[in-house]
Amino acid sequence: MDCLLKKLNNIAKEMEAAGQEIYPKLEGDMRDDFHFMCKLFSKRQLSHLRSLVVLEGSDDAILIARSMLEGSLYLSYSFKNSEMCRRWRLYCVVVDIQRFEKSDEAVPQDVRNQLEFFKPVVDGLFKKENGEYHRNWHGGKSIKEISRLVDEQYIYLYETYYSPMSEYHHWGTAAFGKRYRLEGNEVIETNAEEAKLERANALCMALSSIFSTFKISVKVLSGDSECLEKINILANKLKSLEGAVTREINITSQSARA
Repeated sequence: MDCLLKKLNNIAKEMEAAGQEIYPKLEGDMRDDFHFMCKLFSKRQLSHLRSLVVLEGSDDAILIARSMLEGSLYLSYSFKNSEMCRRWRLYCVVVDIQRFEKSDEAVPQDVRNQLEFFKPVVDGLFKKENGEYHRNWHGGKSIKEISRLVDEQYIYLYETYYSPMSEYHHWGTAAFGKRYRLEGNEVIETNAEEAKLERANALCMALSSIFSTFKISVKVLSGDSECLEKINILANKLKSLEGAVTREINITSQSARA
């Protein structure tokens, strides 16, 4: 397991280096909702991957990897359904409306004008029958529900990695049992093989997630075949790695955009 973890960390380092090279080539038109989303999501995925590299050997890779899967899933969802990226971007208007309604903060007139301009749109998108806004941009759908809407590979990653890892994320009893034992009054970290396997699974999920995010972003923002080839080489390296159980995410069906 130590050998597998080392190889996974090496792929993560290679992808971080490749991502640093690719990201500046992601240009696009920031007035376009999906271009904007690709740019931001790629930036955050690269930041998450950098954290994984720094945290080599830490179980906190599980927490970061779960976030990376969510980012990949949301971007893929918006790639397939153009309404979703519009919702994602416009939800900031809801956030600002609620923020100013709850405070005595003076609102600059130009900001007030923009909020009033977009309010009918966001009311139509996000207001429930009781007059309250949805608590998030995707209307309360669960990660599992969105996975089913996007692609079967996400269902696999959800069921195999994301869902079982919630035990560690949410401080479940079993997660402690895999990692610690009591010796008198001392808590000893065991570094058990089962915990190492979860760490390896987290790296597999994180890598699959950033590969997917960057593939979509490169296709949409630059179309650079050399950049895509660099990502595909690393994705194939992960896929052929002995002991790694993962899925390659290739979302090819893009909805029409105005």
